[in-house]
Amino acid sequence: MAVFGEWPVGTDDLPQPFCEHFVCNPIIAIAIGFGGMLGFYGALLQTLTHAVAKAVLFMTSGDLVLRYRTRLVSEVRGVLSLAPLTGAVLLLAALAVGGSPPFGLFLSEFTIIRAGLERSSIVLVAGLVIVLAVVFVALVGAVAGMVLGGAPDRPTAGPAYVERSGRLLAATPLVTGLALLLVLGVWIPGALNSLIMHSIRAIS
Repeated sequence: MAVFGEWPVGTDDLPQPFCEHFVCNPIIAIAIGFGGMLGFYGALLQTLTHAVAKAVLFMTSGDLVLRYRTRLVSEVRGVLSLAPLTGAVLLLAALAVGGSPPFGLFLSEFTIIRAGLERSSIVLVAGLVIVLAVVFVALVGAVAGMVLGGAPDRPTAGPAYVERSGRLLAATPLVTGLALLLVLGVWIPGALNSLIMHSIRAIS
């Protein structure tokens, strides 16, 4: 799992850091291994929130490819200064997928850790926490390198969309996905909670 968290640092193809950051899969497997209500609940919530976060990251990376006319991570710098909304969404989505509060993945991972403390060894739980910390530092560090600093002095870097309607259409799913991750970090709607509980009863 720690290796998965390190991959984004050494990958220079823009979508790949997000494609290869699939530490979510082992976390889900571990949560199911912990078992119990908390383990299954955390696994299902992790699946949902991770899917939303990765979708936001993929759409943001597509926006960056259009703006910078390149897929190389090393050539994408100063996103916040060139495209403030895209840069902010990219950084916040990276924090979300890394498990930072108050986003939904923090809640799911916290639930999984609680399940581990109740049903497994504290050594295993401590190892999981350490791996999650390594993954967080690796992913957020890679994204911060793209987002922060000044915009590159390259004539090919420019607006991704000329028309205002295009910019609105591109921004809407990014902001909506990020808002959903924030909501799921502080409140689980009753209907979603019922659906998760029904799924737990079906698989346990």
